[in-house]
Amino acid sequence: MQTRYNLPIEIFYTIFPVIMVIAFFAQTVRVQNIALEHVDNPDVIVKVVGQKWQWTFNYPDSVDTPEGTNVFVSGTGDDIPTLVIPVDKTIEFQLYSPDVIHNFGIPSFAMRMDVVPGNDNSYQVTPTATGEFAGKCYELCGAYHSRMLFNVKVVTEAEYEAFLADLAEDPAHVSEEPIKGGKYSTELINDDEGEHE
Repeated sequence: MQTRYNLPIEIFYTIFPVIMVIAFFAQTVRVQNIALEHVDNPDVIVKVVGQKWQWTFNYPDSVDTPEGTNVFVSGTGDDIPTLVIPVDKTIEFQLYSPDVIHNFGIPSFAMRMDVVPGNDNSYQVTPTATGEFAGKCYELCGAYHSRMLFNVKVVTEAEYEAFLADLAEDPAHVSEEPIKGGKYSTELINDDEGEHE
């Protein structure tokens, strides 16, 4: 038996989901804009390089030695690198890749971002507590993707300065320029778009 349609209910079933989608979309855009907001002069800049298949963390202009002004930590699949950053400071992660798309993520910071060759991506965080956290690549980047792990250590300002000084004492961890892995990590593909995340 066929029943007559109910026009008010059909209108409700059509319009209410559209309103929900618009509300969720607006909230997502608002939160995303807050998460991607940049302050003009961050306290610390870390140039992060994701390469097949491990991470390199550069601390540019952090020391002054005969070997250079940039100290860095680089790892391998067997030697997981540790990213050290100070607490209560604004940290800007500038992301580079010389080979394939990676994704730099720290779950405890509730933030991650693609590391795309030829794209200038960055985001900022301000850790509010000291501690040790895990990080990894969230993009399936190839055969040894599972090895793209890193540790994060949030420390006091004094401990951070001591960490940089220790790195500066070893010429194997000092360079004149940040180590970015080659031209594909620095030559912007989308240079015509100006600033983009």
